[in-house]
Amino acid sequence: MSNQGDNNSGGFFQRLKSWSEIGTAVIGFVVTLIGFIKLASGDTGFITQVLIIFGIVVLLLFCGYVYFYWKPNLISRRVALAGMFAIPILSIASFYIWQHLPTKDIIVLLADFENSNEQKDYRVTKNIFDKLEDATRSYSDIKIQRLNQIVTSQKDARKEAGKRKATIVIWGDYGKTATTVQLSSHFEVLRPPEYLPKIEGLEQTAAVSELNSFKMQTSLSNRMVYLSLFTVGLTRYTVSDWNKAITSFSDALKHVEAPIKELDQSIVYFYRGLAYYYKKDYDHAIADYNQALKLDPNFAKAYYNRGLAYYYKKDYDRTIADYNQALKLDPSSADAYYNRGLAYHYKKDYDRAIADYNQALKLDPNFAKAYYNRGLAYYYKKDYDRAIADYNQALKLDPSTADAYYNRGLAYYYKKDYDRAIADYNQALKLDPSTADAYYNRGLAYKNKGSKDNAVVDFKKVLELNNDVKLSQLAQEQLQKLSTK
Repeated sequence: MSNQGDNNSGGFFQRLKSWSEIGTAVIGFVVTLIGFIKLASGDTGFITQVLIIFGIVVLLLFCGYVYFYWKPNLISRRVALAGMFAIPILSIASFYIWQHLPTKDIIVLLADFENSNEQKDYRVTKNIFDKLEDATRSYSDIKIQRLNQIVTSQKDARKEAGKRKATIVIWGDYGKTATTVQLSSHFEVLRPPEYLPKIEGLEQTAAVSELNSFKMQTSLSNRMVYLSLFTVGLTRYTVSDWNKAITSFSDALKHVEAPIKELDQSIVYFYRGLAYYYKKDYDHAIADYNQALKLDPNFAKAYYNRGLAYYYKKDYDRTIADYNQALKLDPSSADAYYNRGLAYHYKKDYDRAIADYNQALKLDPNFAKAYYNRGLAYYYKKDYDRAIADYNQALKLDPSTADAYYNRGLAYYYKKDYDRAIADYNQALKLDPSTADAYYNRGLAYKNKGSKDNAVVDFKKVLELNNDVKLSQLAQEQLQKLSTK
C-alpha cells in the first residue's frame, strides 16, 4: 500500500512539475506578446522593454531546459533547439520591422537649445516645449517629446529622430555676449508629406534684452508651433482630409503675424485655399488665394488656382484675368493655356479658345484633353474635318475616353457618314453604357440609314434610362414619327 501511495505521490509531483514547466513557457510567450503589442501601439517605454526582454529570456531558458535536461522525446528536443535559434532571430526581425514601420502618431522631437547651466535659466527649450504642447493639446495624434540632450548637426538630429520614429525634429543653439544673442534654429521633417516646400533654417541676432524678457523665446516658440502645425496640415492635405487640413493650417496662422523667413505665410494660405477648393467651397478658396497674393504678388500658382475657383463659379472673365497673370509669371504652363482656353470656350469665343489650345499643345504635344477640347471648338465652328482629326489624336493618346468617341460620332453624323457615326457611338456605349445621348444620336443615325428597327430599340433605351426629361421627350417624338411610317 505504501509503495502505491509513493507512486501516486510521485506521479502527482511529476505532473505538477510538467505543468509548471509548460506554464513557464506560456507565461514567457504571453509576456513577450504583450510587450510586442505595446511596442506596435507606439509604447516604447521602460515597462514595454522589460516585458519583451523578460519574455524572450524565459522562452530561451525554457527551450534550453527542454533540450539539455528535460529530454521528453526526440521531436521535443528538436523543437526546443529550433526555438533557441528562432526566438532571437524572430525577435530581432520583429524589432527591425517595427523600427521601419511608420507610426500612426506625428511625433515632434525637441532637442535642447542650452549647452550650459547658465543658459538653462533662460528656459528656451522649456518655453518651446510648453508652447508646442499647449498648441497641440486638441490634436490626439500629435505627441511632443523632449530629447533632453543637445544636437549639433543635421546627421545627429536625424539619427535621434529615427530612433524615436519622430516625424519632426527641432534643434539648435544660441550664444550670448554682453549685448547680443546669436541664435541658430532648425526644423527638420524626416518623413515629409508630398508638396512640402523647403523649410530653411534660421540664423538671427537679437539683443540680450530680448532673451532676458523672454521675447526671443516667445518668437522662437511661435515659429516652431507654426511650422509644426503647417506640416501636420500638409500631411492631412495629402490624404485628402480637407477639414482637418484646414483646421491645422488655420491654427498655424494664429501663431504668427510678422513674416516668417523659414516659410512664408502665403504658402499656408495657398494650401488652405486648395483644401477649400477641393471641398468645393470656392468663396473661401478665393479669399485664401487673395491673402496669398497680397503677401506674394508673384505667386503664379495662386493666380492659376484662383482662376480655377472662378471657373467653377462660372465667372469666366475673372478666370481669364487670373490666367493672364499666371501666364505672365510662368509662360511655360500648358495647363494655364488649356484652362484659359476652356474659359474662352464657355464664352463661345472659339477662336481664342483654339489659340490657347494650340499653345498648350505646343508646350505639351501629348495633352489629350487639349486635343479633345480643340476638337469641340472646331465642332462648334462646324469645321468637322478638323474636329475629327483632333478627336483622332485624343483617342490615340487616351483610347478610354467615351466622350471623344461620342463627339467624333456627332462630327461624322453631320458629315452624313452614318456608318462611322454608329461605330463611334458603339464604342462610346461600350465604355459607358449609361449615356442616353449616345443611344439617342445612334438612333438618329440608324433612322437616317433607314434602319427603323435599330432606331426604335435605341429610342426606347433612352426612355428606359430616363435620366434627361428633354431627351426623353425627343426620343418619344422620334418613336411617334417612326410609328406613323
